[in-house]
Amino acid sequence: MDKAHRFSDWEYHLRNSEWLAEELAFTEDEITAVTCKSDMMFQIVHCSASYESTEFGSWSKGLPDPNCFLCLVDLNFAGATVMRLQFAHLDGMRYFVPIPKLRSTDDVEDVSGAVEYYYDSNSLDFLIGKVIGEFYISDSLEGFAHRQGIKIL
Repeated sequence: MDKAHRFSDWEYHLRNSEWLAEELAFTEDEITAVTCKSDMMFQIVHCSASYESTEFGSWSKGLPDPNCFLCLVDLNFAGATVMRLQFAHLDGMRYFVPIPKLRSTDDVEDVSGAVEYYYDSNSLDFLIGKVIGEFYISDSLEGFAHRQGIKIL
């Protein structure tokens, strides 16, 4: 398997490397490129033009500014996009976080429909959120998750 597609390579750099952010401007779009300092072939990119107003579940509620925006984040290797993830800008752009997953909390026999939002602490989106996330009052993605009632598994 090509290095660009191996989860273990991305995971290693997301956990162990320094990342440098650079704001780029092309025409009216603002692009943020975050590059791995120890292997500059790995880059995380998102563009302000890709923001789309949307509604998320209960995990995004209770913030002073109710506006929510979906943002696409690209994982690039050697300039080519190898994966695209969805992130959210919340509370007047003060938070930039990965979108949590949703799962049922009920037993198979009980169909009442209880659900919970969660982050998998070993997933790429969670690890990327720790590198490029913005958390305003919370000092980390874990702090944001706790504050918004999102479980971390």
